[in-house]
Amino acid sequence: MNGSILFDTLKRDWKLSVYWGLGIGILGFYVTFIASDLDVVQQYVELLESLPSAMLNAFGITDARLFTTAEGFISSAYVTYTMLILSVYAVMTGLKITADEEETGILDTLLALPISRTQIMIEKFIAYVLITLLLIIVCIVMPLIAIALFNVELDTSKIILSVLSVYPGILLLVTVTSLFTVFARRRITAISLTVVFILVSYFINFLGNSASNSFAVTLQQLSYFHHTDGHTIVTETYTPLTSLAILMIAIGCLALSIRQFNRRDIGL
Repeated sequence: MNGSILFDTLKRDWKLSVYWGLGIGILGFYVTFIASDLDVVQQYVELLESLPSAMLNAFGITDARLFTTAEGFISSAYVTYTMLILSVYAVMTGLKITADEEETGILDTLLALPISRTQIMIEKFIAYVLITLLLIIVCIVMPLIAIALFNVELDTSKIILSVLSVYPGILLLVTVTSLFTVFARRRITAISLTVVFILVSYFINFLGNSASNSFAVTLQQLSYFHHTDGHTIVTETYTPLTSLAILMIAIGCLALSIRQFNRRDIGL
């Protein structure tokens, strides 16, 4: 691996990740500003407690009491929706690994060079691992600026870890999109399959939050939304093995993508 694809991808796409981070970070800044006013937070909690639990679960809110602390408020109102928004980013990023360049014909030219298909996929994935980390850091910095400006009293480490908990889920979705791409070949088919994957994951997480039976709770463990909402950081029930498992699955998806990409013809 000579790094040419890696550095070219970093050079081309790092600015876009910063723009994504700033856009999402503005939401974090605003949410943190709201969290600085305890009266507003209390009114928000009272409003949530008056709503049916099914409606709260549909919006990823498992317990209105999380909003009674600044950490819980930011985690529920910022981190949960960050995961939803970045799901779109992850799909777009997964398509960039092979699909976009294959559709435009650039991949044919690239493969005419002394560069293997495996090298292309691995270097691009490493580039997007770094680029996505930059995006996440920007998403963290924005609420931290608000915490400093508005003197919000909270455990800063919980905010940082809550946002970081989104990172493995995004990488998983990037590799899932890439996997669908190399098998489906057609870009629109890969997008459709990934959207179905996201919706199913969100739905089973919703069922797990709403239902009391053991099957729904067990099924919920298969949802990446369940493991990336930041709530476990706030409630101190987070286990690093969960994030490690998600990352291992992402690596497995990447390996399958590389295997299939090496076996099939390009542009057909």
